[in-house]
Amino acid sequence: MDEAVDDIVNVPKWAAPPSPRVRQLWRAIVLSVAYVAVYLALDRISFIEPLHGVNITPWNPSTGVMLALLIVKGVRWFPVVLVAELISGATLPQIPILPAPLFVAAIVVTVGYASAAAILHHVRFDASLRRSSDVVVLLLAASTSSCLVATAFVATYAAAGVVPWTGFADAAFHYWIGDAIGIVVFTPPLLMITQSLALPAPTGRGRNWLQLLEVPAQGASIVAALAAVFLQIGGDHPLGVFYVLFLPLIWIATRRGVVAASWALLAIQAGLIAGLDTAAALRAASPPAWSWLKADD
Repeated sequence: MDEAVDDIVNVPKWAAPPSPRVRQLWRAIVLSVAYVAVYLALDRISFIEPLHGVNITPWNPSTGVMLALLIVKGVRWFPVVLVAELISGATLPQIPILPAPLFVAAIVVTVGYASAAAILHHVRFDASLRRSSDVVVLLLAASTSSCLVATAFVATYAAAGVVPWTGFADAAFHYWIGDAIGIVVFTPPLLMITQSLALPAPTGRGRNWLQLLEVPAQGASIVAALAAVFLQIGGDHPLGVFYVLFLPLIWIATRRGVVAASWALLAIQAGLIAGLDTAAALRAASPPAWSWLKADD
């Protein structure tokens, strides 16, 4: 009788639930594929007016995603980062690049930001960004690491003849600013998302209807500020009214703190890139109607 019961209860090995190690492996594979897909998609979207035909663009949101992954999951994820960077370097440039400089450049980017993540871990950086000191440390790491990576990246392509040495300083500066913007805009929201997923959701008690209405009002203020920039309200050139973008950002930061300010900064940056891309397309289609985009003589 006992043997019959054992035969019924026992489950074949192929039908048994996967072990924790197998589930962990599958989660790692899914996250790796998702990361590479998101990285390449962001690189493609932000590949606007590349300097010298390579990945030197006005902003690099993929760098923010890269640093967030290395901070949250650890430096051991550097192979995934390297694979994404290699694919990006091989598919995006508008000019042919030899495998050697492409591989060296990918190593430079991976090692540079993996080192930044390791240093942040060493100084006990808190990814929740609850302390103002953590925000300052992240900004310092972003500016320093992106500067070093930009210098080495452009030097690699300059040695390969892709970037002229006469344009080295300009190319390195553009790459530095693009990476720094990508980190400042994307890394804080991603870090706070991962931290909030591990915490219980806050209740909505204590919020009145006026506080709830403030959120869409702040979103509308961002839209209005972007419209002011691209519709030339208050000036003959959009650069003359860029300062209005600070108004909703200051409002949101003072009322809701770093978390909301990070999301507001991300929305403003995305709106600027989308607006400039659309304006450039319209300018190409109808130059007289979009003459305001040209610099004054």
